[in-house]
Amino acid sequence: MTATTFLFGAGTHGVRPSSGAARPSMFGGFPHEAFPDLDAHGVVILDRLVSEAKSRTVALALSEERLRFTQEAGRIGSWTLDLATMSLESSDGCKANFGRNPGADFTYEAWIEGVHPDDRARMRDAISSAIAGQTHYDHEYRITYPDGAVHWIHARGHASYQPDGRPLTIAGISLDITDRRRAEAHRDLLAKELAHRVKNTLATVQSIIRQTLRRSASLEEAEAILDARIMALAAAHDVLIRDTWEGATLNEVVGVALRPFGADQEGRFTCSGPNVHLASRVALAFAMALHELATNAVKYGALSTEIGTVLLTWDILDGEGMEQLRFQWEEAGGPAVVPPTRAGFGSRMIERALAVEISGSAEIDYRLSGIHFTATAPLSEILRGG
Repeated sequence: MTATTFLFGAGTHGVRPSSGAARPSMFGGFPHEAFPDLDAHGVVILDRLVSEAKSRTVALALSEERLRFTQEAGRIGSWTLDLATMSLESSDGCKANFGRNPGADFTYEAWIEGVHPDDRARMRDAISSAIAGQTHYDHEYRITYPDGAVHWIHARGHASYQPDGRPLTIAGISLDITDRRRAEAHRDLLAKELAHRVKNTLATVQSIIRQTLRRSASLEEAEAILDARIMALAAAHDVLIRDTWEGATLNEVVGVALRPFGADQEGRFTCSGPNVHLASRVALAFAMALHELATNAVKYGALSTEIGTVLLTWDILDGEGMEQLRFQWEEAGGPAVVPPTRAGFGSRMIERALAVEISGSAEIDYRLSGIHFTATAPLSEILRGG
């Protein structure tokens, strides 16, 4: 008879402590005569021990189940490395973290081989330092799955030692932190991108202020021009923010830039062209150029009359080995155009700044019937971020 059989027998009879009469017992199934040295008080104590043992067994099973679920949910694996034989014992979760199947062998050599070559030396040094200094091992490193995919592991552990200080084993956990690392990398990229955008925006505002003040006849005129230009810049930024700074379509930029100039009036503007997505820097440049064109049209061109119109068209052309975007602005119905004697800030922004941003050309043709503006750029450049 084993101890387990004795403790968890299936019988139901025992001895009452007061009268000796039979009563239900958790350890029953064994006649009292089988334990001649066990009195009634001992029966009660043994009964309590059996009950407590059962409760503790159930609690232990539940605890192990919770631990197993926690490890699986958190993608946590456990491992133990024998430092004398360098034999590795690992859980299914640990194997999964390294891209292995639960039933596959996973040796210490396979573990090291799976560590990214650029992180392998640091990972080994971290383990050696923790063992030598009797401190916690806590390290993050990259691993390469058998299929070539790169993941991140956060490993923690602590060594056990003999009384004389010799290390016996080091045991710990492995945690897949690939998602966290990717989120951190994306956050860092966004921070750098934001700094870049802010710097470019401030440079644009600085240029607008400098040129406007230099060429305005009065402070009142400068204030009105600055308000209009900065509002145009802000409107363009609203489109980009709505699209998470990944750019906007040319059609969206045209709509936002021309809305203050009556783009919703029937027949005033005619716009047509394919759906072309612009990088954020290009979208801003187009928005500012369109604002300057429309402002000039309101003051001197087609939009200064009741019958004047503006035709905006864009299409994709087959260039020499690459596709190109061609954008055109054509005014009609306005007063006769007289070419300016000097280039103002608006025309320089259109012809120079836009040309630089699109890595192409931007030209204003002062035709007698109305201004004709054409911008041409490699399609690859207007899609490229920066």
